[in-house]
Amino acid sequence: SAAAANPDKPLTLPDKPSIAILPFANLSGDHDKDYFADGIAVDLITALSRIRWMFVTASNSCFAYKGQSLDVRQVGQELGVRYVLEGSVRTGGNRLRVNAQLADATTGKQIWAKRFDRELVDLFDLQDEITETLVAALQAEVGEFERELAHRKPPENLDAWASYQRGMWHVWRMNQPDELFEASRLFERAIDLDPDFAQSHALLAYALIAQIFLSFVDSPEDTLERALKYANKAVELDDQEPMAHLALGRIYMVRGEAETALQEHRTAIDLDPSLAFAHFGLGRVLFTTGQFTEAVRVLDTAIRQSPRDPLAWAFLGFRCLAKMNVSDYEGALDDARRAVRQPNASFHVHAILASALAHLGRQEEARAALERLLEIKPDISPMHWLTAIYPLNPNAARRLIEPLVDGLRKAGLDIVGY
Repeated sequence: SAAAANPDKPLTLPDKPSIAILPFANLSGDHDKDYFADGIAVDLITALSRIRWMFVTASNSCFAYKGQSLDVRQVGQELGVRYVLEGSVRTGGNRLRVNAQLADATTGKQIWAKRFDRELVDLFDLQDEITETLVAALQAEVGEFERELAHRKPPENLDAWASYQRGMWHVWRMNQPDELFEASRLFERAIDLDPDFAQSHALLAYALIAQIFLSFVDSPEDTLERALKYANKAVELDDQEPMAHLALGRIYMVRGEAETALQEHRTAIDLDPSLAFAHFGLGRVLFTTGQFTEAVRVLDTAIRQSPRDPLAWAFLGFRCLAKMNVSDYEGALDDARRAVRQPNASFHVHAILASALAHLGRQEEARAALERLLEIKPDISPMHWLTAIYPLNPNAARRLIEPLVDGLRKAGLDIVGY
């Protein structure tokens, strides 16, 4: 009603990330392709509306701008959103090109862009593929932008959402204990500011589990109990929150309850099919149960959905291990090379690189990779992987890392008593 009474007054931004998907322009000169361009925008709006931490403008309001040439800042003010996605569709012969651009509507600056070039085969299958890829990319890009905004705010000005986003900024830098401890503190602050904020409970549980996996806590059992309390509270507050079920899945994985872990991860994926971390978690559980080929397939999805993920090194690392367990050392080597190039890559992937090279008989390169590993982690031992896979029962992971250990021996690492 306020907007109707004051049509020129900008709408206030919602208290969570907000986005408008404008109709995609059909640049083909073929009006028969209008339905395809419109279909992409409608599918994006529908899919993004399922993401509970985003505010998505309804399609009727977005399509009111169809055919108009507008400044995204004007659209942002009129619709009350921070982000605006524009796009276009062009066909030529049997080829299709789709362009998409995401802008910060408060400044008009472009944040991200993506182009798809595809063969025109089945338009509906193509529409589904493009929508799925765009939804995954938008979640990652908007999430990263929000974390950067929160991180730049003075600490005394942090509200619940900004505390949560700042916690996310730290949790994705989880290789250092201080980062995860600070993330946990910020999620606790978000809960104090808003006790009904389900996502903060879920991410606090996730951060606590990460501390267990990375051996950052002295009492993993106590930390696991805390994590379970927060994850259950997140589900109690909002049983449709995918991160809550993802956190529960991680907890049951630590406890060695594989079937329940699989079920919780699949629930998270059902709630948000574009949540790359849920696919990653599912791939990890499948790996621990010896379903290596299926694990590779699921991890493929995680990597395709979030190729620039802050934890891409972990996605690639577990896919490496799964490939090594089916003797696909060439594939493992490709993944390991990509993993070590990630800016925050853990020492784990450097070890996988040395092992894969040794399995392929590339001894000189394997020794060089091993030397680099020992520079990063002089006290390296198989126990680092055993506890990273099964923190509470390391011996259960021995069969899973046999190819890795065998390759490290071939590379020249002195492994005693394993």
